[in-house]
Amino acid sequence: MSAPKPPRRSKPPAPSKSRRPQGPSKGSGRGPAAASGPSPVPLRAAAAALLSRVLDEQLFLDAALAEERDRFAALTPGDRAAARRLTLTALRRLGEIDAEIDARLAKPLPERGRPIRQILRIAAAETAFAQGAAHAAVDAAVRQAKKVDPRFSGLVNAVARRIAEQAARLAERPAEEAARLNTPAWLWDRLCADWGAPAAARLAAAQLSPPPLDLTLRDPDDAPRWAEQLGAERSPTGGLRLKQAEKALTALPGFEEGAWWVQDAAAALPARLLGATGPGALKGLRVLDLCAAPGGKTMQLAAAGAEVTAVDDSESRMARVSENLARTGLQAKLVTEDA
Repeated sequence: MSAPKPPRRSKPPAPSKSRRPQGPSKGSGRGPAAASGPSPVPLRAAAAALLSRVLDEQLFLDAALAEERDRFAALTPGDRAAARRLTLTALRRLGEIDAEIDARLAKPLPERGRPIRQILRIAAAETAFAQGAAHAAVDAAVRQAKKVDPRFSGLVNAVARRIAEQAARLAERPAEEAARLNTPAWLWDRLCADWGAPAAARLAAAQLSPPPLDLTLRDPDDAPRWAEQLGAERSPTGGLRLKQAEKALTALPGFEEGAWWVQDAAAALPARLLGATGPGALKGLRVLDLCAAPGGKTMQLAAAGAEVTAVDDSESRMARVSENLARTGLQAKLVTEDA
């Protein structure tokens, strides 16, 4: 009598291409081949960490940068600039990005998946809105996920790829629709109530464009020279305005020698109203600068000859003030206390 044959194993059904990722996978989640050259992971990981500081810890961007200064210091100047641009793009387009991510999930990510959402946000920002190479962005996202929580690597691979495939559609979305999606409901309602829907739409659309870069000069009399070297416009506040920096800030003429620093034109007005219009203009004047970090007004006042005491309650932010003063050759008394 022959032995009974073992039951035949049925082949598992092929996965449906339209099926949404359910959650963390037990496998490794292989992604596309890695891009050639240096590993792209540190740049994107820095951007995701910075985004988490802003969204999860509710820090302002300059405070978030101060908390991530060691991670960013390990990057090349070009990668530091790129990581910062990716973070800002993700913040400006957050409504659209989250809508695309959520549309591709069968259920919300669990609490432990918060870092995974930041990784997906950066990947989506790069492929859909920063003209990044899809294969490099997706590969970097998958490798980040494997380091953070390998269970989610397959999900990251699937979601990031599907968003990358829709990059052209997202980039061509009508401006009014994009503006509405990227404006929180509470802000949209207030803008409409105060200014009307048409004006609210224009205000919301304006926030999607990167702002110009304003520079304050250590010596305003040098404005013509630095405007020519930097290809910048002179602003009414005595500084310079770059429409777009083609290089990392640290690679621009005048940075190393401390001839200028980044400061919004509006933020430069208080010191100018006090009389900080040039070297020696405030000589002998003692000034207390509260909430001083990152130090733009402190440097303005010091450059004009004032004796400045700068106060801020953040040690990491005050470290940036100290670095900026050292680079520009200016002096101020720094106090880290709650004003």
